[in-house]
Amino acid sequence: MSDHAIKATATPHFQWQFLMPRYWGIWLLVGVFAPTAYLPWPIKRLLGIGLAKLMWLLAGKRRHETLTNLRLCFSDAGADEHMRLAKACFSNAGIGLFESITGWVRPQYYSNKVEIIGFGPVNQILANGQGVLLMGTHTTVLDLGGVMIATLKPASAMYRPQNNKLLDYLLVRARSAYMHHQVSHRNMLYFKRLLDKGNMAWYAPDQDYGLRNGVMAPFFGVNAATVTAQRRLLNISRTVPVMVTYYRVDGQRAWHTPTYRVVFTTIDQPYPTADEQADAALINFLLEREIRRAPEQYMWFHRRFKTRPHGEPSLY
Repeated sequence: MSDHAIKATATPHFQWQFLMPRYWGIWLLVGVFAPTAYLPWPIKRLLGIGLAKLMWLLAGKRRHETLTNLRLCFSDAGADEHMRLAKACFSNAGIGLFESITGWVRPQYYSNKVEIIGFGPVNQILANGQGVLLMGTHTTVLDLGGVMIATLKPASAMYRPQNNKLLDYLLVRARSAYMHHQVSHRNMLYFKRLLDKGNMAWYAPDQDYGLRNGVMAPFFGVNAATVTAQRRLLNISRTVPVMVTYYRVDGQRAWHTPTYRVVFTTIDQPYPTADEQADAALINFLLEREIRRAPEQYMWFHRRFKTRPHGEPSLY
């Protein structure tokens, strides 16, 4: 489909104000981190682990929230396992930063490092002229998801614009190398039009956005505010929902370049239905199944359970 078949969504443009002193810190970080895209894998891995150890020491609030989430979601595991998963989550986030930088600067680097599972049915849906809503999770290799999926078909994604205008400009510009369209979460109508035109687009329903556009439903056995916007979107379009997850498959030794796996899974139960609560519970169950493929690569430092039923104290 031509990029001009749909009116392009607004994207940030370079502004001269980005050269003002208040943005110099970001430009400095770009100058320091962008060249790391060309470093060998073992060095990037060591840098990521080193950064993670520093953040583990300095980011006490995030550390607390990560451990709280793990205690809630893996209540049958012991304290040692919770600590192991928490540290692994931080390490994967650190490594994931350098993997993402490589994806932004050199997306072609991953072209022969991706194993694809289950794309056949998705390809058939697209061939039939229907859109595909890819529902995924926030993993520590999040930005690589678009790079990996783009090795198959042009894909779009819904994203939350950054508060910092320069950072938003840089991220959107970097992702445009492999993303078909990037749509603000405030522009659901445009997102629907993309899907109606037979596009494949990614959406993550795994974060807590309150109950204004969602309901409480179990997530790893704990009631969590669960968005239902995608359910309404599917009800008014010919789009087919498909679960997708992607994660790093580490080699036997740290100096071996890893491969990455992308798994597409069609939903074999009726969805959406007339029961909003049941639909939310189903999606959380499916998200949980995807997260369990590589639990240490999920972003457990998000405040997944920040919304509580009226009268209940904060879990954090």
